[in-house]
Amino acid sequence: MKKLLYSLAVAFAGIAALTGCTTFDDEHSEHYGEGPAVAINLTETKDNSFTFTVNPAEGTNYYAYTVVEGDEAEDVSEDDVLKKTMGGISEAIVNYSKAASTTVNMLNSKGEGICSPNKSYVIYAVAANANGITGKVQSLVVKTTDGNAPTLEPYEAGDPSAETTVTFSEPVFKGEGTVSAKYYQEWGDGEFINVPADKVHATINGANVTFTVDDVPAGAYVLYSWTEGAFKDSFGNKCPAENTVIGDEGFVGVYNRQPLKPFAIEAKQFTPASGSTIGEYDKFKGVITFAFDVFRNDIEESDECVKPGDLSLTYSNAKRSTTINLDPSDWSVSGKTVTFKMPVAADEGDKVTLKIKEGVIMDINGNGNEAFASTDVAWKYDGFTATEAMLTGNFTLTYYSAAETKEVTNPVTITKAPADNEDGIDFIINGLYTADSQVGAVVDYANNRLYILPGYGVGTYDKNGISGVIITISASNAKAIECKINKDGSITTSDLALAVYVEGKGVVGTIDLLKKAKFVKTTSAAKAKSRRAARSKN
Repeated sequence: MKKLLYSLAVAFAGIAALTGCTTFDDEHSEHYGEGPAVAINLTETKDNSFTFTVNPAEGTNYYAYTVVEGDEAEDVSEDDVLKKTMGGISEAIVNYSKAASTTVNMLNSKGEGICSPNKSYVIYAVAANANGITGKVQSLVVKTTDGNAPTLEPYEAGDPSAETTVTFSEPVFKGEGTVSAKYYQEWGDGEFINVPADKVHATINGANVTFTVDDVPAGAYVLYSWTEGAFKDSFGNKCPAENTVIGDEGFVGVYNRQPLKPFAIEAKQFTPASGSTIGEYDKFKGVITFAFDVFRNDIEESDECVKPGDLSLTYSNAKRSTTINLDPSDWSVSGKTVTFKMPVAADEGDKVTLKIKEGVIMDINGNGNEAFASTDVAWKYDGFTATEAMLTGNFTLTYYSAAETKEVTNPVTITKAPADNEDGIDFIINGLYTADSQVGAVVDYANNRLYILPGYGVGTYDKNGISGVIITISASNAKAIECKINKDGSITTSDLALAVYVEGKGVVGTIDLLKKAKFVKTTSAAKAKSRRAARSKN
């Protein structure tokens, strides 16, 4: 570059005025030629540094250089270099009289390289003569070598995620090594489960590698490992092997947890079933059965340790509602079941419901339950348990006959059925409709229920051209006629009906509904009023 210099006209004009001169030469410029050249010579390149020499031409007064990060040289001005405005990582202005050339090592004061491997830098240099004329800015692009293997940056597992991303010290590419994964179940036996190789995936994006796995259960801890050379840099340097393990204080290496997936508790999982009757509170055992093993946290030092009130029962009727917090000793977990009890009695007739807080019960991978507070699961509290003695003996059966539109009373005897009977019945009801009728029944002591079986003959029918057998049926078409055993020993039902069975045709119609049927125990069957004799005459 040429720099235009003007003569010292102003200074000379002042001197001329003093001497009385009145004639001046025309203003003119003088040409001082090109500025001095400068050469940049690269002498050594390493991973973290390089060495170069700046050689200005003779006639140089001052010269300067600067080094910046960049992949290619840009069009910069002489002033950018001379005034050190480019933010160079290394830069200087040198007096030629003191150093005719300068060798620069890209090192810090400790002798350590200040560059990064496999990275490009641009050297700029310019020289100026004594007249301030600068030469052209010279530049040289230098790329450091890379003899270092790509290393893993510090890794810390984040929130549960289906993806696990690690970062290397430099961009990497797929190498010849292999990536593997295994998973750990929080409530398992401590053994790791290997993930098949075709279910493990690694996606590379520059220096970042993202791992994913297929078909691993929610909540499982996934540990990723790889052999030496599974990843390499652009120079082919192989990454070291990574072996993720579990140590004394947790996992060491690259791992993450799969997203958690809470599981629901449904009404069908409960025993006894919703709507069942609870007899004596201290004999009650509620069971929730899952399709998988379940666990609870009994480690006292843990924030998630079970606490009183995690499960609670509510006793309610039309006038009040009382919540009973269950102590951890009131419920337990074993295998696929959760078992709970009633710590105190309810009032007779109370509805009993259960509440379970979120995350109290866990599966093998640490997924917790969803909160459960459904009124779809409710039991009725009777406060007693039926006995065989309550169900055997002489009874008076009273019902309202829909066919006769009047109340009917019959003496009935209930006896224990033989243990080896073919029908699998528990009791025989004698005289339910006619004196010689016998009807089978089964008992559910836990729920205070007696079930009269349908299809038993209780008399004959011969009217309106129809001849057949009078049989017991369920008015609601249930499989059995449900009767409630009451605390006072009575037995009641609203489901008892009679129908006609014709051989070859089956049931041809209902002949009577025995509404508000009630069995009340008596001391003697003879004391009961009966219309059986009158019925036999007809």
